[in-house]
Amino acid sequence: MALLTGAGLSITGAILQSVTRNPLADPYLFGISSGAALGAVIVIAAISGAGISITFGALSGGIFSVVLMLTLAGSAAVQVERLLLSGVAVSFMLSSFTGLVIYYSEPDTASRLLFWMMGSFSNSQWQDLLLPLFTTSIGLFLFIVYRKWISAIQAGDEGAFTLGVPVSQLRLSMLVIGSVITAVLVAQVGGIGFVGLMIPHICRFLVGSQLHHVLFMCVVIGGSFMIWVDVLARSILSEHILPVGIVTSAIGSLFFFIVLKANRTR
Repeated sequence: MALLTGAGLSITGAILQSVTRNPLADPYLFGISSGAALGAVIVIAAISGAGISITFGALSGGIFSVVLMLTLAGSAAVQVERLLLSGVAVSFMLSSFTGLVIYYSEPDTASRLLFWMMGSFSNSQWQDLLLPLFTTSIGLFLFIVYRKWISAIQAGDEGAFTLGVPVSQLRLSMLVIGSVITAVLVAQVGGIGFVGLMIPHICRFLVGSQLHHVLFMCVVIGGSFMIWVDVLARSILSEHILPVGIVTSAIGSLFFFIVLKANRTR
């Protein structure tokens, strides 16, 4: 599950950064993770369902966040800057709703929801791997199939239009695919931040900017990174297992501090 989570979030982050031409784009920036978390939290708090019910709630929340973001952007959704600002607004709004649901939950349910939102692989079972494996594999296949169109968008919308690429439709399709992958993973392991933001940058540094090379490297490095993060989360404290999201946030913050410091020095 750690391997699939790292790979899925990393390839989603790489695609979102490519189609928006924004190096800070990831599932959290567009509100996809916040929407998926809200849907899953509502299901857990309302009916305490498991398995497919939580996955359906997370998937519904992820799709809802994309629809809400596009509605907020309106006719300016074709503009990347407006789309990003709408995603940030949706992310904060849905996160506040999630906090509201947790606040009005029973104490035992609230503590369980808070721990789940921090991300953990402790409750993963072998039978839980099928849906994340399917969605991540299909998403990676589609990303590879449309890699030339996505690469054209990276060079600019005007050039992509000239080459006959349906820019708006492709960007929307990639957002939907990314939301499905993210929602399925969030439903299984909770919220894990910084992976989709950090790993694509490392992969581009290692293999260059060609998209298919970046995607395959994201699978390897993203999956390996999450496995070692889980090992670290289980090793830091002798009697407790740290939530994985806390470890990834700490590592991601340190990573970007180093990158910003290096850029400033250069």
